[in-house]
Amino acid sequence: MSINTLLYVVKRVINIDNDRKIVEKWLEKIMCVDFAGKEIIQEQINQANISIVKHYAYISVEFDFNETVPQLPWNMGVPVSMLAHQENSAPVHFAIHTKNNHITELEVVMVDLSKIDINNIDISNVEYFA
Repeated sequence: MSINTLLYVVKRVINIDNDRKIVEKWLEKIMCVDFAGKEIIQEQINQANISIVKHYAYISVEFDFNETVPQLPWNMGVPVSMLAHQENSAPVHFAIHTKNNHITELEVVMVDLSKIDINNIDISNVEYFA
């Protein structure tokens, strides 16, 4: 393995760890408001395997389960969303999606569909929709 390959692998692992920490902060923020099914969704999040998929204007945080988790009393929907106002760009919209009685995704989208940067999303000034 070349030194460049090794450095790439190390950098990628660091980025994955950093991305996970950022996603954990987002989830803590969106879960601090009351909404229908909150306790069940929190339990599902705690048991989920999480994948972070980055696109140009949005980030998809996908949830997958290895074991049986409590089910929501509805089939699909968006039980809570959050709008994070940014100082120098368009707001960022966060939405928890559910399907088949489980959380499936935390969708994070630049409202104007401009390029999103996981490291530069301010969540200090938010509005909740539940």
